[in-house]
Amino acid sequence: MFCPVCKSEYVEKYTRCEPCNVELVAELPTGESDMKEMVPVLRTNNQPLLAIFEAALNANKIPHYIRGGEAASLMPTNAVVVVPPEYLDTARGILFDAENSYDKEEPEA
Repeated sequence: MFCPVCKSEYVEKYTRCEPCNVELVAELPTGESDMKEMVPVLRTNNQPLLAIFEAALNANKIPHYIRGGEAASLMPTNAVVVVPPEYLDTARGILFDAENSYDKEEPEA
């Protein structure tokens, strides 16, 4: 079984690629791929924003992949969230909502 987005191979008992949030396929297309290139929608090392955005993408069933997410939590590097081009506008709207769903500064006591 293969993920059509990140192209990872899974053993038969798995049916879903959790990082990409997509169903697995029995085989990848050969030759010229019909898979469109993923496009970046967010670059950040802000872990709370990344978590909120990923949860919202999952809730809306938008295929995505996060490159460098674990590294961004350990060092000053950015994680990059990519989506298929046909989901870009929807993902940008979700990102706008995610950015505005938490206080970026701690409230004063």
